[in-house]
This record gives sequence, structure tokens and C-alpha cells, in this order.
Amino acid sequence: MNILFITNKMPYPPKDGGSIATFQHVMGLANLNQNVTVLSLNTLKHYVDIKAIPKSVTDKVRFLTVDLDTSLSPISALKNLLFSNLPYNAERFISKEFEQLIIDTLSNNTYDIIQL
Repeated sequence: MNILFITNKMPYPPKDGGSIATFQHVMGLANLNQNVTVLSLNTLKHYVDIKAIPKSVTDKVRFLTVDLDTSLSPISALKNLLFSNLPYNAERFISKEFEQLIIDTLSNNTYDIIQL
């Protein structure tokens, strides 16, 4: 089976509740010989150098990432308050580059399961 995970932060290293749960899910499926791909935002707060992920993980799971600065900014928050209909906490995670990565990945691959 081909399985795609789309995440708002890298599940590796598994060091908090969300990343632990996602990583265990991803590795559990990969250990069952499923083809697992993870598309993830790679934020400054939870930044991971993909090259630093152990080969024992990257041999089983394909990671595709987009770097994104989701840092809080008083000026951006004010602009959001005055000129946007979206919540600031959601708007910080919008990325055209990540959108394009999702489109390209879905256009070039077939998945049996897509988990957000």
C-alpha cells in the first residue's frame, strides 16, 4: 500500500506528544512493508535537518519538506487582525510552496491512504 502523511511539523525526532504519535504511526506502517511518504512543514521552531535522520528511518520512509518560518510577529498579527478573515494562528502556516509540493506529489503518485 502507498500511504501519504501530510503534517504541520516534522514527526522526527519524536520528542513531544504529536511527533511521538505521528512517528510511531509512520514507522509502524513502514515496518509492515508499506510505502510511506511524509510531506511536512519544516518550521524554525521544530526544524530538522533531513540529512540527520538515521538511515534506519529514511530507508523505510520518504520525507519531503518545505522550510517555513511560522514565528510570531506583532506586525503580522496586527495586519492579520485588520486585513484578514483567517485566524492568525492558521495564516502563519499557509505556504504556496507547500501547496505546490502537495499538488506535485499527488499528481505524480497514487496513494491508497492519505492522512492529515
